[in-house]
Amino acid sequence: MEHAKAQLQQAVACKDWTAEDFQRVIYSDECSVEQQPAGQQRWVFGTPGEERRHVDCVNPVKDHQVKLMVWGCFLGKQRGPLVPLKTGSVNACVYKDQLRRWLLPVLEDVWAALGNPLFQQDNAKIHTAKLMLLFFECYTVPLESYPAYSPDLNPIEHVWTLLKRQLRVDYRDLINYPGGLDKVKAKLAEVFPLCWEKIPPKQFEALWGSMPLRVQAVIDMKGWYTRY
Repeated sequence: MEHAKAQLQQAVACKDWTAEDFQRVIYSDECSVEQQPAGQQRWVFGTPGEERRHVDCVNPVKDHQVKLMVWGCFLGKQRGPLVPLKTGSVNACVYKDQLRRWLLPVLEDVWAALGNPLFQQDNAKIHTAKLMLLFFECYTVPLESYPAYSPDLNPIEHVWTLLKRQLRVDYRDLINYPGGLDKVKAKLAEVFPLCWEKIPPKQFEALWGSMPLRVQAVIDMKGWYTRY
């Protein structure tokens, strides 16, 4: 209930925005990318009850997964950088260093082309840490935070789906890359930005253009689930 209320408040706050207002928003997020030795996706149909946990119906992959966290952003039809975060965990210090290196040039480009950019991120703890608030203040980063659990209002969530789909198409057997799981992770960090570059600009433009409809859909559903 609190998430729905927060999402509704966010939608109401920008319900009068024009398309040009949304065009200058830099949508950002982190995403966890996983590779596992699963081959093609398989569906298993079973009777209700314990059969779903039968040995023939379970594909145990947790011990063999390769996980990589990435950060990315886009605005309008323009893709921003996609940055693999190769550290073991992402804390406020890591996040600050990445934004200093990758976000500030994007902000400068937006200022030059459109003026008055807004950087949108969710309210994850590493985003709202005191260190980050000082960073945003120091570099005069205009901030637009949206509530947690609000994929309807952050179209980059759909970009992650497109990105992972492209990865499956281009590097279907990446999990079998020789050298062990560390080599697989390094290769994943190498090829994932290549998949990012293959997403057509029209996809980003369509997602940005959907924002007025998304906002209205959230308002109509009083903050609950929408088709987005």
